[in-house]
Amino acid sequence: MARKAQSKEASTQAAHKAGGGSAEENSGKPEGVMKSAGYAIIALVGIAALAIIVWIAVSSLNPGGGISTPTPAPTSTPAITPTPPITETKGPASDRLDFVSVEREDAPAALLNGSVDYYLTPLTPEQGELLKNDSRINLTLAPSQLNDLLFNPAPSTATQINPFSSKKFRFAMQYLIDRQGIARDAQKGYGIPIYTSVYPGHPSYGVTEPVVAQFNISYDPAKAEALINDAMVSLGARKIAGKWTYGNRQVRLAALSTERIAEFGQIISQLARELESQGFDVQISNVPADGESPMYSTDPASLEWNFGFTGAIFYGASRYQEAFFYPPPEGENWTYNNSRMEGFEAMLANYSSQAEWEQANRLVTSEGLNESVCIWVTASQSIFASRSDVRGLTYDKFIGLRTLGNAREAYSPGKAVLTVGREYTRLAEESWNALVVEGIYAMDVANTLQDPPTWSTPEDLSTRPFRWGYAIETAGPTGNMTVPADAVTWDSSAQRWSAVGAEAKARSKVSYNLSNFIGSKWHDGSNITWGDILYFTASAWDLSKNPDKDDYSSGDTRFDLIKGIRINGRVLEVYTDSWGFYDEAFLSFSGLYSRLAPWNEYAAIDALVYGDKEFVYYEYYAPRNNTAPALSLLNSTHALAVLQKMDSLDYARVAPYMTVGSIAYGSDSELASRAASARSWFNSHGNLEISSGPFYLDSYDSGANTFHLKAFRDPSYPFSKGHWLPGGR
Repeated sequence: MARKAQSKEASTQAAHKAGGGSAEENSGKPEGVMKSAGYAIIALVGIAALAIIVWIAVSSLNPGGGISTPTPAPTSTPAITPTPPITETKGPASDRLDFVSVEREDAPAALLNGSVDYYLTPLTPEQGELLKNDSRINLTLAPSQLNDLLFNPAPSTATQINPFSSKKFRFAMQYLIDRQGIARDAQKGYGIPIYTSVYPGHPSYGVTEPVVAQFNISYDPAKAEALINDAMVSLGARKIAGKWTYGNRQVRLAALSTERIAEFGQIISQLARELESQGFDVQISNVPADGESPMYSTDPASLEWNFGFTGAIFYGASRYQEAFFYPPPEGENWTYNNSRMEGFEAMLANYSSQAEWEQANRLVTSEGLNESVCIWVTASQSIFASRSDVRGLTYDKFIGLRTLGNAREAYSPGKAVLTVGREYTRLAEESWNALVVEGIYAMDVANTLQDPPTWSTPEDLSTRPFRWGYAIETAGPTGNMTVPADAVTWDSSAQRWSAVGAEAKARSKVSYNLSNFIGSKWHDGSNITWGDILYFTASAWDLSKNPDKDDYSSGDTRFDLIKGIRINGRVLEVYTDSWGFYDEAFLSFSGLYSRLAPWNEYAAIDALVYGDKEFVYYEYYAPRNNTAPALSLLNSTHALAVLQKMDSLDYARVAPYMTVGSIAYGSDSELASRAASARSWFNSHGNLEISSGPFYLDSYDSGANTFHLKAFRDPSYPFSKGHWLPGGR
């Protein structure tokens, strides 16, 4: 149950958990596809008394359109149809796209005067009321932000009592929080009371709703007081003249709040008032936007905080949303553990039917409510605003204007530059590199520069291909299929790709068609090759399994399920023990590639991070007492260090990452050519953000905190204007 901190201000950074993946993973679909069901059951074939269901995703492995039917055998290789001739202009609807910082208080004026075309920071309820009847503005609502409280359950010390160490005390907070009042008054009716991470209106809400109903939670201070009294007496405290005391002093509680995100401040203030009325002294500290929260910078055992805000802002969504409850960050001296929750979460990762998945979600929900370490409070009906003269925007009732197609399809007739506003873009010290982009508003930019392999469509959250096609074959949940002997896994000990041999088995096979990716161009003009896929896969696998890199690891367990991978033409075959009743359950491996860069860039950065220890990818996944800065490819000093390391790389050291058997997918001459392309890119653009999506980062103005993007019109780019609209997929 322990977790490393996800961010300085977890509320603004947290990605939701969906089907074993993260929010970044829920994206996409290649061009020329059928526009009907998300997947079709093509065949039900009996093999050795096992029913093997073959699912073919819409567009299947045929990027030119239609569905290609594989042969029944689970190890069959689907045919590949060549990419059709290019006849139209490639890339997005707008030629230029600027992401600019506009304070939320200034957003209505910027929208009305046309200096901003649409705004990705949710407006306040008051601003929504001001603009809702203005014909120049379109407003859309989406519950894309979930707000919750996190309690510190670390034990009391000899001199300091921690009421939140008591489960009974924590559960009392369920009755002390006025969710309805917060949604109605503080959020002006733009809030939805919630009790789990799955909110009313989501397709998966019906799974956990019966559990929530059984708890019958409501705002009831009298019921809370009875539980608080029992808990405090058990902890050795006394109530004197209406004040809870311990060691002859009133019990003081330290709360963490923020002024930057109104909902969190309102929730903290409401609970603080209620606790003060119960006899506690509550001290509220505001965490600055550019400061570190004690929630993440201190050990829970130090009791420097008792409760604070967290949450999730969605930039992707899943139709099958798992319930989850944040545990507190792990500490050096004390870490919260809950073996029951770990068992239920293991059930979510290893179910054999939809009924078992639903039951596991109900058990997670019940345990989360009982423990009440994390209490979900409201889902904010985020108010997104755009000018009515902007064309190409798709309404997404789950994540609002952040749906991936919008930046790709939006344009304003007669305007050379489409301008997207946000409250801020990024902080100077935040990570921005080929592995980690830190911050929800930075992700808005990154998701425009890169095409993810798959996505969840805005219409119904069904999983579709985006840049990669895919086909799923499975013998699960109880059967196995043979893994080809020449499939490989990464051997961290030997530092090479090793063949799995003749006896390997797997539950399922996912065939990813990379015809829309391999052979196209990186933004710097280099060809995208299998070397790019192999290097990053080996590097990520090594980070997960190499004990020498434990201090840098996020604890990614997806490689535990991978039994082998194999390159077959332009298809990447992945043999996995994943199983599920919906596509996304099989596709966690592809989520690795939502951020992808040229292999030479990864190799140089890996050498700087793991070898020279000059930088870290992300300061929260780094050795304790780390002093190395988080790497930003937008920082010219950092970028020059990467280029210098790239120039000095010994190809022989990185060759094993891109060599499978006797086939080398890279070369020393290619390294030199790519290094020259990267340096040329830096000289032209002042950054090393080299991606492969519909826009490229032309420049970043750190003083104005503005990103200037230009359309990537290279003929090798597979998609054109109209592709990302609901009718164009």
